[in-house]
Amino acid sequence: MVAAVVARVMQDNSFGGSAVFGHVNVVERYGSPTPDGFVTIDESSPLIETNVRLDVERALAPAVVTWIANAADVIGTGQDLPSFEEVGAVVTLSHPVVDGSRATITTGLWCGGECGIGGAQRLERTESQGWVVTGSDGPHWIS
Repeated sequence: MVAAVVARVMQDNSFGGSAVFGHVNVVERYGSPTPDGFVTIDESSPLIETNVRLDVERALAPAVVTWIANAADVIGTGQDLPSFEEVGAVVTLSHPVVDGSRATITTGLWCGGECGIGGAQRLERTESQGWVVTGSDGPHWIS
């Protein structure tokens, strides 16, 4: 989980792999991946565990991490959307699908009205580094 978040926020983002976010909002529930590479989250989706939250916060430091109920709380729903400089980036995560030493997790990163990227990431567990993102799986989107 942490490897996927770090890769999406700090490397595999629409800023060419730069760590540009001083504030990152993470939706507090695991969502379900959609066939087109997005994550759907509702009130019945399971909460992300406390230990995972702490690991995400440590991995994204020095960025400030805020756990939010849903993206609309930060982004709003109107036509005049804020920029990530105003409110921070927003990350959504699907529950990981684990098969032995391999896993897939779909992530989304919102970084402004016409800025975002997402899709499924492939991970492998290694003895020396733990979980490592090794590629992508299925459709991805970018704006």
